[in-house]
Amino acid sequence: MLAQSTSDSKVSTSAIPFTLDLAPTSVSVNRPVGTLVCLMIADIVAVIVSLFVSAALRDVLKSNPTAPISGSLLPALLVVLATFAGAGLYPGICMNPVEELRRSCLSLALSFAAIWTATFFNDDLSTSRLVYGLAFLLSVTLVPVFRASVRQTLCRRPWWGSHVAILGMGNSGNLLLNTLVNNPTIGLKPLAVLDDDPSRYQDVDSKLLRGPLSRCLEITRDHKISYGIICMPSLSRDELLHLIDLYGSCFSHVLVIPNLIGMTSLGICAREVGGIIGLEVTRQLLRPSAQFVKRTLDLVITLLLAPLVAMVVGLFALLIRLEGPGPIFYANERIGYGGKKFKAWKLRSMMVDGDQVLARYLDENPLEAVEWHATQKLKRDPRVTRIGSLIRKTSIDELPQLWNVLAGQMSIVGPRPVLEKQIPMYGPSFNLYKQVRPGITGLWQVSGRNELTFSERVKLDKYVIQNWSVWLDLYILARTMGVVLTGKGAY
Repeated sequence: MLAQSTSDSKVSTSAIPFTLDLAPTSVSVNRPVGTLVCLMIADIVAVIVSLFVSAALRDVLKSNPTAPISGSLLPALLVVLATFAGAGLYPGICMNPVEELRRSCLSLALSFAAIWTATFFNDDLSTSRLVYGLAFLLSVTLVPVFRASVRQTLCRRPWWGSHVAILGMGNSGNLLLNTLVNNPTIGLKPLAVLDDDPSRYQDVDSKLLRGPLSRCLEITRDHKISYGIICMPSLSRDELLHLIDLYGSCFSHVLVIPNLIGMTSLGICAREVGGIIGLEVTRQLLRPSAQFVKRTLDLVITLLLAPLVAMVVGLFALLIRLEGPGPIFYANERIGYGGKKFKAWKLRSMMVDGDQVLARYLDENPLEAVEWHATQKLKRDPRVTRIGSLIRKTSIDELPQLWNVLAGQMSIVGPRPVLEKQIPMYGPSFNLYKQVRPGITGLWQVSGRNELTFSERVKLDKYVIQNWSVWLDLYILARTMGVVLTGKGAY
């Protein structure tokens, strides 16, 4: 059978009961038709809404009415769906949301460019070209929103996604199982866990199929499992290849989890070097060209938002002044780019003597002190004023930090700026942190915010730095709007 290492499954190539002559000549898979159809419907509805709203807006902007959009609706939908299919957006299983955003936006750009070009050659597509321009701008917003809504609504349905078998239930296998169970929007639903050491799956949910690796043929034949994920990072090269030869033919998709957990994911791509497979790890945000693009994006967004931000900040500055004495703005010294100190500006949301109030409160409430030391946050912070509670929940208190962005001290999206006393909590990751500008918003703020521990915040900040792209920034900004509207995790 299989010998075991101390942490992950270890395969012995000399004693595997499933032989090659038993391997299936074809694989029977459970195709995620329901998932594919639902995502296609979401895309169709989003594009239709975009086209009709754009036609209405065009008629408002122009005195002469345009040709009815219904005449070109079907060709436009067919072009969009074909482009989406070519970009691998169907069935949309196991796709990083940032990568999905990138592919959908580029596909929509290509689709509407093709439709717009076709109006020059086909009289039947005589709808005003302004309609297609507006529809493109609307669809790049609506398509991701509709897709995300469909996933959140339907991901727990039994027919959603594809079934998966996990081969190897060591540390990596258990981590993968918990990740898939807790994140059903990924679209991979664990159905079987297999390991030649029964003790490794004895505490696993009894609803899952369990057994030795030799059950691969049986369970894939009886239950049509499409995905097999090998979680045995301790295997040698020969052992892994032998395992794939034996059991890989049972699945239409085989994923191998390497011993790289915690490494960047969006920044990794496979490269072939003279027939040898390698993984290229990029650090985009540390490149001068990427920093120039990010800085340009920061300035454009800041200048566009400046008039609205000025009005909102002015209103709440007046409310803070009316609530009681004390400064309107609060400058907190933080550590920024290059490890240099700078003052991060906020609307004051706490009492003037907040530090003394906090110290007394933690002395009187030891359980709250434990929460403070773990997260550096309190759900019932005694320092927060009434107006402060409102502006913190909606993140309005952080709007003055746009000045820090203009001054080049911060970015719109990036790791949360840290206090000097928090540097030891970052550990070795602080060297990575100080190579970029901290941000007003980031992955921490849209992934649980104050409900996360500081160590989880560090991991998310590290992920943003290692995986940066324009698409990741746009993804975080889009999610930030949802978090601000709901106030989730803010206190």
